[in-house]
Amino acid sequence: MTTATRAAGFAQLEDVRLIGTRFQLRGVVGPDHVVRHRLTIPTRTIGDALLMFVARLELAVAADFADDHDDQTEDDSDRSPDLDLEADISYLVVYGVPDDFAPTDEELSAFAETSVRLTVAPYLREAAQSLASRAGIPNLVMPLEKVNYSPPEPTEATEAESD
Repeated sequence: MTTATRAAGFAQLEDVRLIGTRFQLRGVVGPDHVVRHRLTIPTRTIGDALLMFVARLELAVAADFADDHDDQTEDDSDRSPDLDLEADISYLVVYGVPDDFAPTDEELSAFAETSVRLTVAPYLREAAQSLASRAGIPNLVMPLEKVNYSPPEPTEATEAESD
């Protein structure tokens, strides 16, 4: 059984709720602009038979992003590009679990990076595209979230069962 599987087997999705947005449009965004995003799921709490996660999407749109390894002086190293749009969108994702379920930190982290990520991604994508559309930004397309899954290595017992 993989690390995330045990938590997924016990967890029942209860709620996905928008808890925060910040959206700042600073310039005209055109079809040649570059979109960068980062989805993080750092917060998790357990209590009263619930698993709660806060998923945060950070979105940045600019005409040009300089690569980190470009020629930069020390004074420029912490300077970001001129962003035409910045957004932060946060959702609370709540799962119900049995009272006696006690996941390990490793199980919670694996569950957050697989099940929670795939559950919340469509909500975050829709919120980002809706905000962008209302701001007159054409075709803000965010890529689908992917999970890097590696099946567990077969053991002698599982190889014997398949024979």
